[in-house]
Amino acid sequence: FGSGPPLLLIAGESSSMVEWGPFLPRSLSRHFRVTEFDNRGVGYSSDQPAPPLTIELMADDSAHLLDALGIRKALVVGWSTGGEIALTLAVRHPGKVSALVTSGGTAGGPTTVQPSAKTEGAFRSSGLSAAGGLLGSLFPAPARAAAVAYAAGLLTIPPEKVSRQISKRQAQAEIRFARTNATYNGLTGIKVPALITNGALDVMVPPGNARLIARRIQRARLAIFAGAAHMMMFQDINRFVELVEQVATPKR
Repeated sequence: FGSGPPLLLIAGESSSMVEWGPFLPRSLSRHFRVTEFDNRGVGYSSDQPAPPLTIELMADDSAHLLDALGIRKALVVGWSTGGEIALTLAVRHPGKVSALVTSGGTAGGPTTVQPSAKTEGAFRSSGLSAAGGLLGSLFPAPARAAAVAYAAGLLTIPPEKVSRQISKRQAQAEIRFARTNATYNGLTGIKVPALITNGALDVMVPPGNARLIARRIQRARLAIFAGAAHMMMFQDINRFVELVEQVATPKR
């Protein structure tokens, strides 16, 4: 949907494309032709449960999707695990990426800045009390209005199913990603314009990861959103979209 250069949105762990909500994609669609999709095994996408799930496999899926849609290359925007998929896509399929934007992702390998055990446990838990605590990690208290608006937006979209099986497989993919340096080593070879973002208060993916990624990508732009956490792009949609526009049309 929308009009302009092609833009591909890649969602995060245990998230369907519904989690992008209506407001951010709608804002992006004023400047881009936006494509959303479900990673394998999520929502409307099927899975092949026999082979191990990896970030590399999901990056290859993204490249094949662009081919299937007849899109030669796209501006790729990845959030959280989707950011890791986007980075890996740029490393493995450089010809498919015209520009790159990540938010709340890591480069993998032992240099990853990990969240605390408490934060990790809250994310992995499906309990309501844990979910309530997690919400505070996603939107800081002063951003309550943005959190309410985001939640209200989700209620306007039919929900999709994310099974426990695929959540477990994606968690295992994250563990594998943290044990390999393949994407981390390949970052220095990325030549397209890149914007690496993070919330300054993000406890799920600490901002040190964004700084590390930006240092390894030639001429990458780093934007750390003060007063924001893991949902920073939903907390300040206008600023995020403006930065995405800028990376899509870099000054010569």
